[in-house]
Amino acid sequence: MSGFSFPGEPDPPTEQFTTPHDFAHVLSGYDTSVQGELLVSTFTAGMHHLEGLAGHILPVMVIWQLGIPLTELAGSTTGALDARKQWVAWTRGDATTADTFSSGWDFWAHVDKPLEELRAAMGVPRWTRPTRPTASTHLGTAPAPERLSA
Repeated sequence: MSGFSFPGEPDPPTEQFTTPHDFAHVLSGYDTSVQGELLVSTFTAGMHHLEGLAGHILPVMVIWQLGIPLTELAGSTTGALDARKQWVAWTRGDATTADTFSSGWDFWAHVDKPLEELRAAMGVPRWTRPTRPTASTHLGTAPAPERLSA
């Protein structure tokens, strides 16, 4: 259980944030672990260029890399950053042709589409979850940045 409140309970997260954020989790394939939150926020920043660094990357780095709690909801920890994984997440988000945080994004227009079809239509680069984690495994792969724009 994440500890998030539901609508109607005190202090629930806003739907204006949770729907596009959670949809970015689904599109990217990143889970809701601390590292998954760092990666989906970086993916989002690559996809949503408007204040991507200040609005999506820096807050989660402060919370989950430096251990400085900015909100009670998110908690805090240290050491979750992996620069290689962040780069993969950024390049995947940057290659994505739609933005779940844009004012024109309509979640409901896409809910009935098969996920792989939607990812292909939105240009989300393929990502493979590791099957056997090791010290040298990073969360998935993406083409080198110069190949993403091709």
